[in-house]
Formats: sequence, structure tokens, C-alpha cells
Amino acid sequence: MKYFIALLIIVAIVGGFIGYRSLSKHTVSIRTDKKTYKLLVEIADDSSERALGLMNREFFSDDKAMLFIYEKEGHPSFWMKNMNFPLDIIFIGSDFKIRQIEQEVQPCFSDALDCPRMISSFPVQYVLEVNSGYTKRRQIKVGNVVNLSL
Repeated sequence: MKYFIALLIIVAIVGGFIGYRSLSKHTVSIRTDKKTYKLLVEIADDSSERALGLMNREFFSDDKAMLFIYEKEGHPSFWMKNMNFPLDIIFIGSDFKIRQIEQEVQPCFSDALDCPRMISSFPVQYVLEVNSGYTKRRQIKVGNVVNLSL
């Protein structure tokens, strides 16, 4: 029991150093034509958090997402360097409408310069990364509305 408690303390301390905000307080809801889907989110809203993203993670559960927040709309660029699993990348405008979806984006294990980049074709202020296939299974599409509870 002592080892279990010590392990929990270590996990809590290490989790605090990662820099992401608590998953329990922040959610994103995506409203489709048929249903609304809710995700717990980690927020990346500064350059160091956005650069790290989901790199080097072994697993990311299907009820979680990473939300990248930018101060103003632009054309952010994403790559899959040091990723261990594929993702769907959802580009969201300042009006909270989905403007673009890149599905089943594969990890990149080569030199960073060789990794393909996903660049938003439209100005966006938010980007949501979810597990690969999430958008297809739930029929999420361009034009759907995203609600943020931050």
C-alpha cells in the first residue's frame, strides 16, 4: 500500500510538470446533425505546450482530446513527429465552426524536416486533436459546431 501511495504522489508531481491544464475541468462538445459528443481536453495555449502536443505518448483514450488555442486566427501547421499513434486533426474557426478535418494522420518517425505538415487551408483559432477514426465513427464534418467549456 505504501508503494501504491508513493506511486500516486509521483504521478501527480510529474503530471504537474507537464504543463497541461487538468482534464477534469475542461471539455469540448462537438454537435453533429444527430448527436453531441463530449471530450475531456488538455489545453495547449502557449508555444512550448503547442510544440510538445501529444509527442511521445503511448496512448490517448477515445474520450480525450488536445485543444490548441491561438490568440487570433491564422493557418497553424501540425506534424506528427515523435507520435506513437495516428490522429484526426480538427481545425476550428473563431466562430467555433469546424473548417477542416484531416483524418487518420500517421506518425512520422524520420527527421523532422521530412515529416509532412498539415496546414489549415482556412483561418482558424483552435485545433483539436483526437484519436484516429474518431471523426469518421461519429460522422463529424466541416460546419459542425464546437462548444468550449474552459
